[in-house]
Amino acid sequence: MADGNLGKVAAKKLKALQDGLYTDVVFLVGEQDESSEEIHAVSFDLSVSSMYFVKLLNSPLTLKIDGKFRLKNIEPKIFKLIVKFTHLSEQLVPDVDSLETCLKLASAAEEYVIDDLAELCSKLLEDQFLKVDNVWDVLSEHHLVNGIASSCLQFLRSETSECLKHQSFLDASEEAIKLFLTLTKMCISSESELLAACLWYASSKEDEKDVFRRCFLRDIRILVLDSVDLAKLARFLTLEEKLSFVSLTSPLMNTGEASVLLPSLCSITEGRSEEIKIVGEHTLTLIPDSQILDPREIYLNLPEFDRHVMHYYYQLSVHDAYSLSLQPKTSIKILGFEIFNDLNFPHIASGSAEIFARKSQQYTFECYVSSPREFGELLVDQWVAQDEFSTTDCGSWSYIKLSTLVPAGATFTLKAWLKNSAYLRRLSFSEEILRSINRKETVNAIAHVHIGTFVVNENYGSVCETKKLADDTYCVFKSIRFADKDYK
Repeated sequence: MADGNLGKVAAKKLKALQDGLYTDVVFLVGEQDESSEEIHAVSFDLSVSSMYFVKLLNSPLTLKIDGKFRLKNIEPKIFKLIVKFTHLSEQLVPDVDSLETCLKLASAAEEYVIDDLAELCSKLLEDQFLKVDNVWDVLSEHHLVNGIASSCLQFLRSETSECLKHQSFLDASEEAIKLFLTLTKMCISSESELLAACLWYASSKEDEKDVFRRCFLRDIRILVLDSVDLAKLARFLTLEEKLSFVSLTSPLMNTGEASVLLPSLCSITEGRSEEIKIVGEHTLTLIPDSQILDPREIYLNLPEFDRHVMHYYYQLSVHDAYSLSLQPKTSIKILGFEIFNDLNFPHIASGSAEIFARKSQQYTFECYVSSPREFGELLVDQWVAQDEFSTTDCGSWSYIKLSTLVPAGATFTLKAWLKNSAYLRRLSFSEEILRSINRKETVNAIAHVHIGTFVVNENYGSVCETKKLADDTYCVFKSIRFADKDYK
């Protein structure tokens, strides 16, 4: 009840604000005088939120037109959000609906010194808007805005490997690169991975050597590199820098005097690879509950002519196969997964009581772990025993127990084959939804998640990659549960 009343009060306050009721200050906002927009506000709310407005509203030097405060350096839409934020005690999240709006609002929050709003924008950037394919562009364009830069660096710290591999890294500004290299910890396997990315960046520029020395040399932790990486780095070093490094690291050059690196080289002896730690059990949800409808509701809401076609569901052959693969950033133990059952439309249509009966086992499962390169060519196969398949009511989902260790960097693959034709939910999977519905520490433990749908080759009994049944974004897996590798 309290929340409901709060919502009603906020709605009344917003309506009064939009109508200019009970306000005591007016702003003319926009770059051009002729197209500027009148925006009403309450001076008390603005002043309490920021000392900037205290000075603005009370300074004799503030530009006014007919008693209205003139603001030229902000869009009307963004200033309205600022007024709404200060007036309605931070109830703003639904209005910040795009990366562009969030960036403009974050810049304005910093200029107007509204700390609470800046924090809100930073959280929205990190949780919703920053992605692997846009973070370098955002940091390059907004590296001077502290809140935006901090959010980008936080994102880069947790998604370092993916961001360094993305093509947009090559277009990052030197200012963005230098900020990024101030990070003391990164989600990378070793300094070697960072060096490889830096060499890739430099090689894409005409003045490769100058760019590498200017952007990277001072920050690459040369003392933790192996001989292979040092050989790659050597061509960018001067003779003096090479002698400086050798005198510090080679026992043959020990003259009894203390040796130090030249200032142009990094003297830090610790790697910046950050080990990701997880504690206890985690559930990585692939399909949110909000997308899951009761099978009766799905069937009854279908138009009559759609009840016999594949509109909201598939009717699959026994040779259809679904796959789920993931690659963890740290060693984990897969505890189990949830998979959707047949919707059983024929029984719904006939009104049969079998709709409530327990489902027989409708899938055959296989799961295996492909070990990362450093573990050699070892391939660990594990078949899921049929007695581990826990059936649930028709139309819902089943939980299948596992106990599979997946080393950091390895790939866990799960395949499910239908035993019989079935009507299955047509539910969409996306990385964006994955990040929005799961806890940050859960998502950060996983580097990749891929969903596939295939048709099995009847002659050879293998998955035929060239014949996909449907778009890879359709998913029959509801969630996967995992824990730290030592979990019992």
